[in-house]
Amino acid sequence: MLMRFLIFLSVLIICAGVTVAQNLPDTVYERWGMEKLMALMNLQLTDLTFRDDYTKKDSFRLATVANLMRQPYGMIHFVEQFKDTCRNQKPEPIFSFLFEHVAKETQQFRWEASDLSRGDRLDRGMNLFYRSLEFNRLLRKADKYLYKVFPPSADSAFAWLTPPEKKFLLHQFKQLLLEDTLDQFRTPQQIDSLQDAEEEYIKQFAAFGTRIRKDIILAAGVNAAVELHREINLLLDEMKAGHLSARGILSDTSILPPRTGIAQYLGRKEGWAIGGPEDNYYKGYSHFIIDFGGNDRYDLVYNPDNPHGTIIIDLSGNDIYNGLTDFTVGSG
Repeated sequence: MLMRFLIFLSVLIICAGVTVAQNLPDTVYERWGMEKLMALMNLQLTDLTFRDDYTKKDSFRLATVANLMRQPYGMIHFVEQFKDTCRNQKPEPIFSFLFEHVAKETQQFRWEASDLSRGDRLDRGMNLFYRSLEFNRLLRKADKYLYKVFPPSADSAFAWLTPPEKKFLLHQFKQLLLEDTLDQFRTPQQIDSLQDAEEEYIKQFAAFGTRIRKDIILAAGVNAAVELHREINLLLDEMKAGHLSARGILSDTSILPPRTGIAQYLGRKEGWAIGGPEDNYYKGYSHFIIDFGGNDRYDLVYNPDNPHGTIIIDLSGNDIYNGLTDFTVGSG
């Protein structure tokens, strides 16, 4: 009898241990593993760091990166914190977390986005083409950021640069970001020559790059993503509840008065496109695209001589994005 009791008790203890282990976060095991590895070398986690000459303050290095270089084991906590932030899938805490961690090491002040629409009604001077209240609210927000927030934010972010420095960003600097598939066919001498040119571009950029106030553009993008994501969710909730449909939204439009330009109406401006749930094809430069579904194809172009913001919202489908020129990025 005693033996049976001991066996039963042992099983309970093992099962309890398994249950507790299943509830432990990954970071517990990661830290335990790191401690064991460091102990084999007679070291502690605090002994793990980069060389002193690597961790000197850098005007371009992010503060979070600098801290992790000085204390690399902090990456375990950072990753777990980021995972916890993303678990509820709400945009506000995710974007706030990301914006918080793009502050530079030497930065003392965070700039805000410029907004020419503050204190002004978003729909002032707008003619509504679609009748859906939820859809028009989304279009108004997009219009606000495209024409009243993004342009002044970009102007403010680069206001401290000279015309030659801005021209440098459009031409020489972009070569540092591009990957050329022809590199695999070049000779070692040609590659060395290109690397020498890129090193020279880096030196030129370092001379003025700290005068770019990146936070202004980042804040504008974060605010736009949060507000538009909120409006998209409200629109989708109404559609899931059966109160709205894509075809219903696009067919329920205003009756245009005679001799009124369609481009004057919200959602029908030049560079704007609104697609239904069928497969669609979008080509050329765009300011705003919203597509309700289907397997769509985007062939995007951009002309930096005519700068403007671009917002693309695709609610579903297996889509293809092609950047036919530089400075084009597609995201669905």
